Amino acid sequence: MKSFKFLAMLLFSALVSSAWATNKTLSGSESYEAQDGDVLTGLTSGTVSIANGAKITLSDVTISGGIVCSGTAEITLVGTNSVSGATNMAGIQVGGSGTTLTIKGNGSLTANGANNSAGIGLSRAWKVDATGGDIVIEGGNITATGKGMGAGIGTGVSFGDDANHTATIGNITIKGGTVTAIGGTNQFFPGCGIGKGGAYSYGNTVVGTVTITTDIDLVDASSISEIVTYKHGETDVTSIASDYFTINEDGNRRIIVPKDDIDYNVTIDEEITGGTVTTDKTTAKAGELVALTVTPESGYVLQSLTVKDASDNDVSLSNREFVMPRGGVTVSATFIQTTAAFDEATGVLTLNGNVDADEVKAYGAIIGDYGAIVKESPVTSVVCEPGTVLPADCSELFLNYTNLITIDLSNADISGVTNMSKMFGSRSLTTIYVNSAWSMENVTSSDQMFYGCNLLRGGNGSRWEDVRVAVWESNGNDLKAAKAKASRSSYAIIDGKGGHPGYLTVKPKQTPSAPTANVITYTGEAQELVSAGDGTMLYSLDDGIYSAEIPTATAAGTYTVHYKVDGSDNWNAVIAQTVEVTIAPKALSITAKNKTIAYGDEPANDGVEYDGFVATDNEDSLNGTLVYSFDYKQYDEVGKYTITPSGLTSDNYDITFVDGELTVEQKKLTVTAKNDTITYGDEPPNASVEYSGFVGEEDESVLNGSLAYECKYDRGGAAGKYDVTPGGLTAENYDIEFVTG
Repeated sequence: MKSFKFLAMLLFSALVSSAWATNKTLSGSESYEAQDGDVLTGLTSGTVSIANGAKITLSDVTISGGIVCSGTAEITLVGTNSVSGATNMAGIQVGGSGTTLTIKGNGSLTANGANNSAGIGLSRAWKVDATGGDIVIEGGNITATGKGMGAGIGTGVSFGDDANHTATIGNITIKGGTVTAIGGTNQFFPGCGIGKGGAYSYGNTVVGTVTITTDIDLVDASSISEIVTYKHGETDVTSIASDYFTINEDGNRRIIVPKDDIDYNVTIDEEITGGTVTTDKTTAKAGELVALTVTPESGYVLQSLTVKDASDNDVSLSNREFVMPRGGVTVSATFIQTTAAFDEATGVLTLNGNVDADEVKAYGAIIGDYGAIVKESPVTSVVCEPGTVLPADCSELFLNYTNLITIDLSNADISGVTNMSKMFGSRSLTTIYVNSAWSMENVTSSDQMFYGCNLLRGGNGSRWEDVRVAVWESNGNDLKAAKAKASRSSYAIIDGKGGHPGYLTVKPKQTPSAPTANVITYTGEAQELVSAGDGTMLYSLDDGIYSAEIPTATAAGTYTVHYKVDGSDNWNAVIAQTVEVTIAPKALSITAKNKTIAYGDEPANDGVEYDGFVATDNEDSLNGTLVYSFDYKQYDEVGKYTITPSGLTSDNYDITFVDGELTVEQKKLTVTAKNDTITYGDEPPNASVEYSGFVGEEDESVLNGSLAYECKYDRGGAAGKYDVTPGGLTAENYDIEFVTG
C-alpha cells in the first residue's frame, strides 16, 4: 500500500510539473517567469525571467523588457525573435557565476542591450561588482548588439567611481549557427563585439575563454577582446587555425568561417524593376565581404533590399555590405514609384512628376515632445526634374528640413499652388533657385512663408530680417503690425526684380549640351539614335517636322539627326544643328559544314551554318545566292581539301565566310581470287583474280606491289576444297579488301 501511495504521489507530482510547462502568449506589458518546457510567443514590453535549470523556447516572440536568467538556462530558437533590454539592462542577462546560458535551434534572435549593457551577457555595472556565468551558442541566426559601452556578447560597462569594481563574465563558446556580435559605439570606451564592455574610473572587466569551433556557420564580430581558442571538435587547433578557419580582418572587425575554398555565386534577382542592384563580385568565398550598389531609376526609391542564403534565410546587411555565407546567395530589391526620391550618398532629394506633399514631408526631421528634434532631416538639397508639378497645398512642405541648404525650383510648375504658408521653414536654408518666370499670382495664402529662414539670401543678398526691420520702421515701430505686413509682403519674389528686395535667386539660363550619337549595332529592332542633351530638345531626321521624341532607326547605315532647342525660362535657344549616327552592321559568320567523300567522287557539300542572326532574321534576309568553291577536283588524290562558301550579301550584316573541310577518303576496292577446279594429283593451278571498284578508266596498273597467293594445297593433296587467298597489292587511293577464292 505504501508503494502504491508513493507511486501515486510521483505521478501527481509529474502531472503538476507538466502543467507548469505551457505555450505562453505574451501581451501588453506583462512580465513573466518562464518555467521548464515553456514556449513563449507574442509581444510584451515587460521582462521575462527564466527559472533556474529551465529549458524554454522562443517562438516568434518580441520582448522589449529583456530576459533575465535566474540561473542555468537553455533557450531554443524557433521562427523570428527579438529581445531588447529594459533600462540599463542586457538584452539577455546571464545567470550568476557557475551558471550556463545555452542558445540553440534553427530560428533567429536579435538581442539588443539597453544603455551601456550587452546584447547577451551582463547589464551595466555601475559602482558595483557584477558576475555572470558561461555563454554557449550552439545554433540559430543571432545578432547581438551592445549599446554605448556594452559588448555585443560579453560584459556591460564597469564604472568604479573612484573605487575598484569589476564586471566578470565566464567563458563564451560559439559552436554552431551564424553569430553577428556588434559592440556599443561609445566615443571613448566602446564595447567589443565579443568580450569586454567599456571600463573607466576604476572599473574593470574580465572575460573567460572565448572559444570558436569548426561547427559554426559564421561569426562576425565588430571586435574580440580576448585571444580566441579555435577548436576542431574537441581538439585545440589554435596554433594552426588557418588550416581550419578563414579569418578575415577589417580593422578591428573579425569575420570567421570554417575553411572553405569554394567560390559561391552571388545572384541578382532578374525580376527587379524600377532600379538596379550590382555587386563588386559575382562569386565569393565564405567569409568574404560583398558590397552592393543600389541605383533607383528616375521617379523610384528603394523600399527594401534583401539577401537570402541557399536555405532562404536572411543574410545580415550592414551599409549595403554582407558577409558571404557558405552556399550561394540571391540579392533582391523592391523599388517603388515616388515623386520624392532621396539619395543617401549625396543628401539630394529629387522631386518629379505630380508631387505628393506627404512624400516630401516624410523626409523632414522627426519632432518629439516640446519641439525637440528626435531625428535630423538627412536632406541637404532639393532639386526638381523637368516636368515637376508642385501640389496646390505646399504649406510646411520643407518646414522641418533641419539640414537643408539649397532648393532648386527652376524646373517646377507652381501655377496650381494656392497655399505656401511656412513652405520654406528651414533655419539652415541659404538659397532658393527659381526661373525667370516665377509668379505667385494664384497663391492665396503665404503666411510666414519663410518662417525661421534666418540664413536665407536672395540673389542680391537681401535678407528676411532686412524686410522685417524695414516694415517695422515704416509702421512706426509697431511690431505687431510689422509682423502682419511682413507675412504678406512681396519678398517671395526674385531679388531685385522690379527694384524690390526678395529672397529668391533666379537660376541663370543654361546652354543645353548637344545630344550624343549612340554607339549602335544592328539588332533587328528600332533603336534610339542619340542620347538626349539637356533642355527640351527637339529632333528630326529630315530637317522637316521636329518632335521631342528621340528618333529611332532599325536598319544599319548612317543617319543625320537634326536637333534644336526652343528658348525657355531655363534654357537658351539652340538653332538647328546635326549629328551623324551610324548603326553598324551586325557580325554574321557563315561556315561551310565539313563533308566526307570517296576517291573519285565529284566535289560536294553539306550546306552551311549561320551564327549571328538577330530578332527574326534568317538566311532569307540575305541577298544573293550561296555558292561553293573547292580546291579539289574529281579524281584528285586522297586527302583534305577546302570548301569555301560565298555569294551572300547584306546591308545589315558584316558577313564573314568560314571555310569547311572536304575529306577525300580511299575508295573501296575488292580483289577476289577466282574459283578453279583440278583433279586429284594435278599441280596447283595458276590462280587469277577479279577486281571490283576501280574509278573511271583505272585498272590494276595503278596498284603497287606484286600480286601473290596463299594456298595450302600441294600436289598429291587429298581431294577437297582449298582456299586461295590473294594479297601483296597496295594503293594510295584505294582501300583494298582481299577476298578468298
